[in-house]
Amino acid sequence: VLAATGSAAGDVAIGAKLAQYCAYCHGADGNAVHAGTPRLAGQDAEAFIAKMKVYKSNKRLYHPGMGFLVLGLDEKGIRDLAAFYASQPVKVSEPYVGPAALK
Repeated sequence: VLAATGSAAGDVAIGAKLAQYCAYCHGADGNAVHAGTPRLAGQDAEAFIAKMKVYKSNKRLYHPGMGFLVLGLDEKGIRDLAAFYASQPVKVSEPYVGPAALK
């Protein structure tokens, strides 16, 4: 049985609160607009959970900041974030234009 605010993976409402720590890089709703930053919106919950477990285990650390932030999450927090991002629609945005492209 699914909760009104959650999914089998976790609670969307709690995930939305936790996502505030991810928003600077990944966007408030997971639709990142900066080059090289993965879009989390619409991501499959199970795939998201698997990636966060890799960061948490520190076996393959892609980004030091990610490793630091994920260490503070427990299993439930990871599931809640997964539910939130899986529920977010993917938005097509303008591509990031960095300073080098403006020369």
